[in-house]
Amino acid sequence: MVTGIIQDLFKRVPQDVMGDDLPAIMNILYKIGEESILRADLLEQIPDLAAAAVESNVLKDVVSEYLIPLVARSVGLPDNAVDRAAQAALFQLIEAGYVSKFDAEIKICPSILALSNLDSTPDANTKAIPLMSKLGPHLGRDITERVFLERFTELCTSPIFFVRKMCADHFGHFCTAIGKEAFEESLVSFLCIVI
Repeated sequence: MVTGIIQDLFKRVPQDVMGDDLPAIMNILYKIGEESILRADLLEQIPDLAAAAVESNVLKDVVSEYLIPLVARSVGLPDNAVDRAAQAALFQLIEAGYVSKFDAEIKICPSILALSNLDSTPDANTKAIPLMSKLGPHLGRDITERVFLERFTELCTSPIFFVRKMCADHFGHFCTAIGKEAFEESLVSFLCIVI
């Protein structure tokens, strides 16, 4: 597939040449990512592309500038295969250390907040809740509290039962990512409401 060709380019083409052609190459990758049939397959290859780019010191910005936004745009899409592939790619990138806290806050969190928007469908809300909980430990206490805490508490009081149930399922995991003070001030009062 095209991602294999791009990996070979990252490894074999001289970096000064690659740097000049990189925007055009990544534009082709983005166009492939827009094809719904190919999107899930492409997302499955993103961690390998990221590894190849990071191996090349000159291309390490490819992950931040191109691959993370591609994954973030795909998280929560209605196509379940694409959503699963995007979430898997996201967490593989995080576990490999390719996603900085800054990139997570600026490029990934807005997509998750958009999913969790109270005007979104309940299905989108329930996709956002586990993502907030799983990202919390990576983001750290300060960012989790600043970015996700208010939205999480709003979802805890959703009029839709299964949104509240999803919050209850992830309540403990989310609480481990925030400080004691934030828990006591913001979430302890929701323990009875959530359930």
